[in-house]
Amino acid sequence: MKKSTASWTTAGLAILLAAWPALGQDLPTGVWSGTVSPPDQAGFDVSYEVSYDDEGALKIDLIPPAGLGAPASIPFESLEFEDGSLTFSWFGGTALTCELTQQEDGSFEGECVDTGGTPGILVMVPPEALREVTPSSASPPRSP
Repeated sequence: MKKSTASWTTAGLAILLAAWPALGQDLPTGVWSGTVSPPDQAGFDVSYEVSYDDEGALKIDLIPPAGLGAPASIPFESLEFEDGSLTFSWFGGTALTCELTQQEDGSFEGECVDTGGTPGILVMVPPEALREVTPSSASPPRSP
């Protein structure tokens, strides 16, 4: 009986430890909301589709509102997410390079700069149900 309990405990701990990097490193997948505020213009609402490819690489597509004359989705390129910083580039009529910082609620906010150095602001907000568990609020698994 004790061997069975120890096996379940070991298996459970292994699963928690395997999942732990995802809690602290990965972004929640799904449709995020947010805004894009070009320089000297009013911001507009957008959506972001956050996913991972078959190799585990992060993918984010910006979904602009209908009627802007923009493509249905705009992929972010050269994505990197490390230590609460999300960096990427994309083409929104001009080449943009962005660096967003993760906020306490799990959202991201930061500047996107065009080739001339003019900044705009981009905000990404995770789905409502996922805002409570952020890398900064997650606790590592405890040893038995």
